[in-house]
Amino acid sequence: MPRRRRRIISNTAYEICFRAKDTIPFVGYQIIVFLLNSILARTQRDNKVIICHFIWNGSHVHLIILAKDAQQCMKFYMELKKKITDCLKRLLGFEYLSIWEPRPAVIELRERDDVVDRIAYLYANPAQDDLEDSIEKFPSGLSSWGVFTENSEHISGESSKEFPWVRLPTIPKLKSPSPTFLQDKAAVRKLKRANPDTYILSINPNGWMPYYGIEDGRECAKVNAEILLMIRERESLAR
Repeated sequence: MPRRRRRIISNTAYEICFRAKDTIPFVGYQIIVFLLNSILARTQRDNKVIICHFIWNGSHVHLIILAKDAQQCMKFYMELKKKITDCLKRLLGFEYLSIWEPRPAVIELRERDDVVDRIAYLYANPAQDDLEDSIEKFPSGLSSWGVFTENSEHISGESSKEFPWVRLPTIPKLKSPSPTFLQDKAAVRKLKRANPDTYILSINPNGWMPYYGIEDGRECAKVNAEILLMIRERESLAR
């Protein structure tokens, strides 16, 4: 039976989640953090979607985005999956690698409260999965937590950072899937030298709000305080 076609609505928030069949090295190695951010920047080069929140968590990723166009939204997550696979193949020295479960979750967040609930779920995920007690302890660079907290009162607040466009031939095969600190650091340094061209990764944590009737800084701060309270309640319950 053919798969049912997705219906993606413009100017609507979605949660995107795709999972590995087993696991992939989404851990705090510098090389992985560096590549994930580089891939996200390259995939977002033509502003396919507005990236609001994300977390790379063990075997899966959660992203909350605002869709601008159905086709572009699908291209975004399909390209993201492929680029991660291609980079991991190079790092591990594999000719073939099948990582992902067949169909990613693309969940429409219809109401304001739906978006609030899923943002809180996203940042409480490390505690709920018994990885860390709180999101603050989760490895830096693997989530948009810092951008969220820095812009909790500014509806137009965003973070824009440059990351190298990493060409596949420049990615070295790691000597071990668990590199030492020095090996890890050296691999990142090598990739930065070999890839001078860059792309901007823009994160707009409150970019969804104007489309859900939230239009000023005071209301933005109130909603984000509500999200933070929900995160702390979920972390406390997990502990």
